[in-house]
Amino acid sequence: MRQPDRTTSAPDLHLLSLLKTLLWPLSGMEPTTFLNLPTEILEKILEYNKLPLPTLFELALSCTRLHDICLPLHLKRSGIPIPEELCKIIVPAKMQEHDGLAALRLAKWVTKTKRLECHFQAWQGALSTMVFQLSQVEAFVNKLTVVEEVVLEFDPHDTPYTTYADLYDKDIVAWSDAMGKLLNTIVERGCRTLEINGLTQLHDVYTCTPLVPSDTLQPVPFDPGAPHDLGQTSMGMAASGSDGAHIDVLSGRTWKYKRNSRIIYPGSSSEDSILTRPSPLARANSKLTSFTIGSKSLLCPPLLQWTYSILAFSPVDTLSLRKTAVFQSSVSPVTTLIPMACPSLKRLALFSPGAISHGDLTAMVCALPQLEHLAIEGIDTSLCSYS
Repeated sequence: MRQPDRTTSAPDLHLLSLLKTLLWPLSGMEPTTFLNLPTEILEKILEYNKLPLPTLFELALSCTRLHDICLPLHLKRSGIPIPEELCKIIVPAKMQEHDGLAALRLAKWVTKTKRLECHFQAWQGALSTMVFQLSQVEAFVNKLTVVEEVVLEFDPHDTPYTTYADLYDKDIVAWSDAMGKLLNTIVERGCRTLEINGLTQLHDVYTCTPLVPSDTLQPVPFDPGAPHDLGQTSMGMAASGSDGAHIDVLSGRTWKYKRNSRIIYPGSSSEDSILTRPSPLARANSKLTSFTIGSKSLLCPPLLQWTYSILAFSPVDTLSLRKTAVFQSSVSPVTTLIPMACPSLKRLALFSPGAISHGDLTAMVCALPQLEHLAIEGIDTSLCSYS
């Protein structure tokens, strides 16, 4: 139990007057006397009266003493009673000053958590709304020293943003950078288990064109001097390390990704590339061992570059692809990129990832010599499961 803070700075008198009026109907009690009550009594008073969350939040801002008492009550009532064990957050579509996420960001003692779950509320409107959501979560993760498990649940509704007439390169770059910053911060904080679901809105920034038969798939080396790299998270981040980490996912011997012509606007070009890459710190410090991908966008550029590179730089031994629908019978870059990124993979699960040819599936499995377990479900082949 936290002890009373005898060095607390002068609190906001208006808030303390309100608190006295609501909670302590004893005339003549001074603010300093109220704050010197034992912590246990203050906690009981505040908890018993069930102050509105905004009031608890404002009281927490008034002084250090009330910060340490009001915020735990706020978090408990927000469904986060033990943030060191589990932080389960609803990320609102509109800014809310007194929600659980805001309280977590304010709580000075919350410096690590074993598990973080973020459920992003569905929204309609400008892409900047999602960028704002991502930045708010990143700001919280950035204050942590350690986060072991992370689950990001996005809106699963498939609405390609190429259908929006007002989508410009700057919007895609901002989204790509915000996603990259959040993902990099998560990995930098030592995340070992990462799961991402939904997030289908920007899977069509690029289109994939097959070049040659799929039995000769092989990516080409990444060219760090290639021009027109628009994304800020892409600039100056050519991978270093194993040969597999030097891959540019946009081009392979059997495929080529090109910018979707439907979203090329004045001031941009189909030759301009937008890619999200791991930060140097994420590459150097990654402890990721299990990665569950339930997002189509993570397996399509611009995020595909981050996905591939982080797999290449991480000790991942377990990979699951769920409801991504990225495999195509004509060309499947992912079936080649996965073995190249993590040849030491031990467990692979494919659940409803779309159609894939028997040859591509066999080639991918054969390229994983250390594979111990393979689970397959909902794929358009005659195979069901192996283990």
